[in-house]
Amino acid sequence: MSSMHVLWTPSWYPSPDQPFDGSFFAEQATMLRGTGVKVGVIALKPRSVWQRPRRRSIDTHVIRAGMAQVPKGALPGDDAIIRGKARSLARAYERRWGIPDIVHAHSVFPGILLARHLAARWQVPYGLTEHRPSTLNRPSRPRFAAIEKAVDGTDFRAAVSTPFAEQLAASYGKPFDVISLPVPDSFFAEPIPRTPGKPLTFVHVSHLDANKRVLQLIDAFARAHRTDPSIRLRIIGGTPERVEGARERAQHAGVGQAVDFLGTIDREKIAPAMAQGDCFVLTSAKEAGGTVFSEAQSLGLPCIASATWAGRHSVVPSAGTVVPIDDEDALVAAFAMMSEGIRAGTYPRQAIRNRARQRFSAQAFTTRQIKIYESALNTHG
Repeated sequence: MSSMHVLWTPSWYPSPDQPFDGSFFAEQATMLRGTGVKVGVIALKPRSVWQRPRRRSIDTHVIRAGMAQVPKGALPGDDAIIRGKARSLARAYERRWGIPDIVHAHSVFPGILLARHLAARWQVPYGLTEHRPSTLNRPSRPRFAAIEKAVDGTDFRAAVSTPFAEQLAASYGKPFDVISLPVPDSFFAEPIPRTPGKPLTFVHVSHLDANKRVLQLIDAFARAHRTDPSIRLRIIGGTPERVEGARERAQHAGVGQAVDFLGTIDREKIAPAMAQGDCFVLTSAKEAGGTVFSEAQSLGLPCIASATWAGRHSVVPSAGTVVPIDDEDALVAAFAMMSEGIRAGTYPRQAIRNRARQRFSAQAFTTRQIKIYESALNTHG
């Protein structure tokens, strides 16, 4: 249905001052537009009551606006504020792009509340893709009662990994589909290096926050390095302060010369920087979808993942291994096992890329997403 008009209401979205905040939403919208689907975005950003709300702005496909939120949703008000915002935002959207056929929220707050009010105004179906595990923890407060009502009225629901979808279905009492997080075609186009004899390099990419367990990763790598001194670790991302803390940890663990820190790099440089490695490793405490696992496999990299929802969903045995969360001994063993397997040719990179194309490519994503839209449009009302 190339003439389909979809409006997204993501709960966060990139902006000129925060270009990496939900950049994958912008990439996914671009993928859908490439199939002929018209995709608009209304990005409503919550702010604390003492912060100045974002002024409304409009660009080629996106309306951005801010809203004051009730602290922790403890008192009534969030849904009423969003309902009022929906009226003015709907008028602005209609004037510029017309009325969409379907509204698609990404994460429940504020996305699903905004989507519900917009869909009611236009009498069109709406649905949800959930990305945040925190939606499973809903205290008895007015905000979360409104969210449950909004989810109950959806025409479609999806999650970004199979284990997450199962948890959401049990929590909300509604079935959830699965839409794996996709990768831009540029990752699949990145050449797979042919550099035999170079040091075997493990690659990690994240913001280096506590959830990603980077310090624990360095400790486990140091133990593995004592057994196999030829391996290296490359760490991409993080603020200067976090990079410095991780660098100090590597020095203290005795592997300062074996760990490279690239810091935060431009988006277009991430694929070639990752591709130079031999194995991707991310052992977070929590991870719902894990776009970076899709990116790594699109480059042909086998992965070491912790048993988060994302890890269990994304990393199959032919593309790596999954270890228990916060199990350093298991991670040390995984470093050794993957090193041996990579050297033995157990994880051919082209085969990993081919499987990733079937699961995580833009074509796989858009085919699945459009099918869900069409089903909702056919059954609505």
